Amino acid sequence: PPATFTPIAVTALLLLAGAGGAAWCDEPAPLSSAESGTQARERTVMATQCRITLVVPAGQEENAERGFAAAFATMERVNELLSDYRDDSEVARIRGLNGGSSVTLDRWTADNLEVSLLVHERTAGAFDPTIRPVLKLYRYTRREEPLPAPEELARARARVGLQAHRYDPATRTLTLGPLGAD
Repeated sequence: PPATFTPIAVTALLLLAGAGGAAWCDEPAPLSSAESGTQARERTVMATQCRITLVVPAGQEENAERGFAAAFATMERVNELLSDYRDDSEVARIRGLNGGSSVTLDRWTADNLEVSLLVHERTAGAFDPTIRPVLKLYRYTRREEPLPAPEELARARARVGLQAHRYDPATRTLTLGPLGAD
C-alpha cells in the first residue's frame, strides 16, 4: 500500500529537520535481512531545500517512488494549510477574520492546533503558537536597525496568548478572541 503520512508526523519531521535532524535523516540504518539501497529526492518545500532519503529493499523501487510522491505531497499540503508566508493558507485566512469570529478548521490544521495546545500546556506557556505579532517585530532586525520600540513591543505582546481564543475539538471550531488572530 502507498505510504500515508499524518500532519502530526510531517510537522514533527519538519521540526526535527529544522533543529538539525536532517543529518540524522541522511544516514538511515541498513536493513539487516535483505539487500537494500538508498534513494534520495530533493525539492524546495516551504522555501527550504528538503531532502528525503529512503532505504529501499531490492525490488521495491516502484513503492519508493510512491513514497517520495506521498511525502512531498503531504509537505505541500501542510504548507497550504499552515504557512506563515502564503496569503492563501488556512492560517492566513484565520488571521484575516475579525475578533470573535468562529471557523471550522481543516482536520490537519486542527490536529496541529491540538498538538500546539498540548505543548503549550506542558511547557507552562513557554511555547505559544500565537507569538506571531512579536516575531514579526524581530523577523528582520538582524538586517535592519533599530530594534522595536518598547511601546511597539508592548502592543504586539498584548496580542499574544492562547487564553484569548477558544477551541472545540469535537467540532474543530476555533473562536477567536476579541482582538482576532495575527
